[in-house]
Amino acid sequence: MITPAMINKLRNQLSEAEKNNQMSVTELIEDIKVNHHVKELDMISQLLNLIKEYEKYERMDEVLRDVFGTFRHLAVDMRNHFEKEEYMAFPMMLDESVNKNELTLIIAELENEHGKTEEYISSIEKSSGYYSYRYEDTYLKLIFDKIRELFTDISEHEGKENGILFPKFM
Repeated sequence: MITPAMINKLRNQLSEAEKNNQMSVTELIEDIKVNHHVKELDMISQLLNLIKEYEKYERMDEVLRDVFGTFRHLAVDMRNHFEKEEYMAFPMMLDESVNKNELTLIIAELENEHGKTEEYISSIEKSSGYYSYRYEDTYLKLIFDKIRELFTDISEHEGKENGILFPKFM
């Protein structure tokens, strides 16, 4: 059954997408940096601290070592990815004299990295039983809830880049 809340949520999503499509390149880049890079790096840092605390006091097994290890790899790759965007790709996008072929290659590399991020996310979801592993463990549930929140933001972030920003240069 479709509820009024579902309809309102869809309207808000469409309105947000329309707003994003109307942003200039400069505005879109600033939005990505402020509303995603800063936010996601902070969320990653908080999660790494929660995981570290969890590992001190709780029994670790193969499943959790896999989930947490994959998350740590994701965290490192995302930091490197954001630096590549902020110090290479974004400045090139704002430079009208840039070599378009070079920019296209960097964008393709960034899109490949987005694919790798999706692989990490999929691996974490599967390894954790889609966040149901040790569901009775409230601290682990908190970690999984925060991971899910991060992944939702990453999905929105990648959508802005792959769906709106990058096509402006292809």
